[in-house]
Amino acid sequence: MDLQSMLFEQARELEREGNLAQAAEFYRRILADQPGQIETITALGRLLCRQQAWGEVLPLYSQATSRYPDNPGLWLDFGLVLLQAGHVDLGKRALLSAASLWPDDPALLSNLADALREQRLFEDAMRQYQRLAGLMPDLAAAHNNLGICLLEMGRRSEAFEPFQRAVEANPDMPEALSNLAMLSVERGLNSQAIKLYGKFRTLRPDLVQGPLNQGVAYYRESRLEEAAAALRDALALEPDNAQVHYNLAQVLLLKGDLTNGFAEYEWRWASSEFPSPRLMFLQPRWQGEPLAGRTLLVHAEQGFGDVLQFCRLLPLAARGGKVVFLGPGSLMELMEGLEGVTLVAEGNELPKFDLYCPLLSLPHLLGPGFEVRPPYLKAPQQTMFDKGPGLHVGLVWAGNPLNGRNHVRSVPLEALAGLPDLPGLQYHSLQYQPTGGWQQQLPFSVHDISSNIKNFQDLAAAMDQLDLIISMCSAPVHLAGALGRPCWVMLHQLPDWRWGMEGSECPWYPDTMRLYRQSIPGDWSSVIHRISTDLIYLKKGATL
Repeated sequence: MDLQSMLFEQARELEREGNLAQAAEFYRRILADQPGQIETITALGRLLCRQQAWGEVLPLYSQATSRYPDNPGLWLDFGLVLLQAGHVDLGKRALLSAASLWPDDPALLSNLADALREQRLFEDAMRQYQRLAGLMPDLAAAHNNLGICLLEMGRRSEAFEPFQRAVEANPDMPEALSNLAMLSVERGLNSQAIKLYGKFRTLRPDLVQGPLNQGVAYYRESRLEEAAAALRDALALEPDNAQVHYNLAQVLLLKGDLTNGFAEYEWRWASSEFPSPRLMFLQPRWQGEPLAGRTLLVHAEQGFGDVLQFCRLLPLAARGGKVVFLGPGSLMELMEGLEGVTLVAEGNELPKFDLYCPLLSLPHLLGPGFEVRPPYLKAPQQTMFDKGPGLHVGLVWAGNPLNGRNHVRSVPLEALAGLPDLPGLQYHSLQYQPTGGWQQQLPFSVHDISSNIKNFQDLAAAMDQLDLIISMCSAPVHLAGALGRPCWVMLHQLPDWRWGMEGSECPWYPDTMRLYRQSIPGDWSSVIHRISTDLIYLKKGATL
């Protein structure tokens, strides 16, 4: 073994022992005698990168690539060094130079693509993964990483095919199974997702994402018992996982298990999926103990419908003390009749209080038997439209577009057009901010009173004049329920948890509300047909 080889081996041994400074000196001695030795250049360059000695390593590679401009390995290393040093554009150019010199080398393409992806240069990484997948169509990692790049670029629909090819190339690749299952759920292919997550769970039984996501897929498939079982399996792996508890809460509540469901629902604040901002106060949080003369602050959360549905519990919470409710100013006038409750609109100064509690924690803290039957709110005495003879029916077909489920809960106008056009039946639009041209899309006359409705007080007054409200799942439904007005609700096959999965009666509004459920997800025709039949009977004199 010659002297240079001995020095190189000694340097490698020093590097393995962690003596980086001395190892670097040995590499420098070799290069001083043989400045073009690529193996030593690479070894010293990587060592200097570990030390972040950019002032030395960058000139080292610059000189090396000038000496050997056709060496793709040097350009690859130089590109990685430049990226680590923060020179993104130069690093990208160096990596692409490496690819152009050796375009058909899978290992080089893989390293190049991975480096570009790590630097979040997803467009460039995607091209390299496409080239790699073309060279090696059975390489599952290439297809999977291509799909990841497309996800990062917001091209989710295009990512499905690469993930599918990755699973076909390697059915035992957990990452590809999970990615394909995730997009399958988004496409409504829940049965496929359930099988994919099942395979994932077999391969990685230690990871909570398997039973968690399989539980969500079961839920989307309306298989609630299996959803609950999968989510409980997830909790066995991670007992304090808030996302699992939050999903289990919604499954249990939808099943009608309110006691356990509301207990699990207390985890909502720790879940990243929960949309409502959390209010924090210096006072302790109420745990349901007797107030004993103290004042409890209850604050609103989530949407208007949640406040309208659960404000009925505020007087119950006030027993033994006082309750201050902090909520939307637009609902304050309607809630003035709640006994023993001081109302404060959001943004106003709060009075002194001793304890606080979020509104939707009241069902859990008050325990079983908290039922309060409507009506518990009262509409103002004001005329919103001239009511002639006949049957007057209010319509609401679309909800807040910011709601994540608005696309499934809202009823398209072409489906609503199936309602009957009967003599003496007058429809009235209660729709908030309807889209333009909606009246031309309906084959019957609709009196638009929505322009007269400026707030919830006006909406309540209009409902008080109507004989019936027909609405999709939105805040007006809960207002109608709180006022004790007759209301027919159009529900998606997998509705919000408060409606349950079966039956036409609503336990929250038992005397005045009727539920019309889809039999097939997304199919509103059967819902409109049943409502139309009941409207015809109602017009003939049947009771609500």
